[in-house]
Amino acid sequence: FFFVCYFFSLFLYFFFVFFYFIYVVLCFLFILLFVVFFFRFLFFCSFIFFFFFVFFFTFIFFLFILLPS
Repeated sequence: FFFVCYFFSLFLYFFFVFFYFIYVVLCFLFILLFVVFFFRFLFFCSFIFFFFFVFFFTFIFFLFILLPS
């Protein structure tokens, strides 16, 4: 009886450890995915912002050049 209980507890322990491991790995993957998507989004936004910035500055530059003449 004791032996059976011991084995059962061991089995449960391993089961929980296995599930915990899976949970941690899934969480890690989810976080990694989120970070990758977030950085992609950030990069995309910065790219758009950069283009807008350059366009705006060239526009102002041309205005300042063409306005006096």
